[in-house]
Amino acid sequence: MHHVKCLSCSLSVVLLLFLALASPVVAVEPLSAHVPDGAKFRLGRGEVRSVRFSQDGMHLAVGTDLGIWLYEAESYKLRYLLTGHMHLIHSLAFSPDGQTLASGGWDSTVHLWGVATGKLRHTLDDQTYRADRVALSPDSQTLASGDVGGIVRLWDAATGDLRYTLDGHGGTVYNLVFSPDGRTLASVSGWDGTSLLWHLRRWHCLDDNCIYDRP
Repeated sequence: MHHVKCLSCSLSVVLLLFLALASPVVAVEPLSAHVPDGAKFRLGRGEVRSVRFSQDGMHLAVGTDLGIWLYEAESYKLRYLLTGHMHLIHSLAFSPDGQTLASGGWDSTVHLWGVATGKLRHTLDDQTYRADRVALSPDSQTLASGDVGGIVRLWDAATGDLRYTLDGHGGTVYNLVFSPDGRTLASVSGWDGTSLLWHLRRWHCLDDNCIYDRP
């Protein structure tokens, strides 16, 4: 009987150790044999495809197939694990004011998160294909997303409403970047070998009435 109890205790200890090691809450690992010389930490868990510092240097986001690990950049203390995507997160972008984080995933959705709260603000699911690239405008008001079908979409970052669909690439949009004044968007596709410059409109809305004009 004593041997049976010891065996039961041993199995319980092994199970607890397994759950502790497997738990995604353990998100920061100190310098060890698994970390290259000169590195301080191992950040996040799961398969990593995207990483981004905020422009104000306050935060670091790591996108994985488990979610987005959001850290304080100075201490690398974990602030939040942002979950909502159903598959791997392929692209991340902070707004220039540091208040919003955009994420594009293989589940064909784009999410907008509040950095201070870790709360999901909007889910943009008008994507036909997976979202391979996201970018936020210099004024933090416009989100651009590009998918593997070659479509670029412009969204109102405050409301999550779709404003424009830009169709010009024949394949995956690999990169998106706004000009410093926010009036031009550059998009790149390696599939069709093109780089396109889009002259953007601005919109001004009062209640449900929106007026579109060029800058």
